This record gives sequence, structure tokens and C-alpha cells, in this order.
Amino acid sequence: MLNPKYKVLIEEANTRGKDHVSMQLCGELLSLNHLIVEQCGERVGQYALSEGRFVVMLLLYNMGELTPSELSSMTGLTRSAMTSVMDFLEKHHYAVRNMGSTDRRSFTVSMVDDGKVFFEQVLESQLDWLACLSDNLDADEKQQFLHLTRKMALGLKQD
Repeated sequence: MLNPKYKVLIEEANTRGKDHVSMQLCGELLSLNHLIVEQCGERVGQYALSEGRFVVMLLLYNMGELTPSELSSMTGLTRSAMTSVMDFLEKHHYAVRNMGSTDRRSFTVSMVDDGKVFFEQVLESQLDWLACLSDNLDADEKQQFLHLTRKMALGLKQD
């Protein structure tokens, strides 16, 4: 599972007398993350969704009506990417743009009933899949993993 680029990094750390076990831990976590993101994309791709489309639909499904600016800041998508996502959602009758009542240049986006029904299927499938990723861990191991990843996160600089 370890990505070859991390193997090289671990070897280099070992050669330099650095903590190669820490490098291996980071490499394993990054490799696992890459696999999860890749497979997640493949899974939502079966529904003709990208990760961006999925996340926008998730936010609209849970939060209701949002502006494109709010969606962009929550997802990290650029304005042009957000426009593309909104065009896709409207074209497939999953969402609509709602013109602002006071300013015709402003609008919000909301899901329509067909979009909610469609997204419930996608979401159920994703939640089932994500939940089974840790099936090989018992309850104590899951709690320990959560504790350790949070503890590692404390070592990152918060800019």
C-alpha cells in the first residue's frame, strides 16, 4: 500500500539518521488518504458526480439555500468551478438558481426534490462505504486511531 515515493523518502530519512519510523507513519497515512480519495472519486463517479459536485450537493442537502460565494468558501472551489458545478446541477434538474429579491445580480442555489431523492441514494452508498473502511478495527482501535491522528494534528503549525 505504501506509495513508492514515500519508500524513497523513508530510505533517505534512514540514510540521514532521521526518524524513519515517523517518515513511514506519514507515508502510510498519506498513501491511505490517497487511496480513500481515489476510491471515493470513483464511487461518486458512478453517479456522474465529481468530488466537487458531491460536496456541493451535500452542503445544499444539509444547509438548504446557499449563495455561490458561500459554497465556494466552504468547498474551496473557484468561482469558475462553482459555476460549472451549478450548471451541471441545473442541467440534470438537481438544483435551481434563485434570483435575489432585492438585487437581480445576486442569487442563491437550492436543491429540488428530484435532486434530494437522487442525492439520498448517492449519500447512502457513500456513508455505507466509508463506514466499512474501518471494519477491520475493533471499537477500542477506532478510538485509539482517532486519538492518535488528533494528537499528530497538534504537531502541525496552525497558520
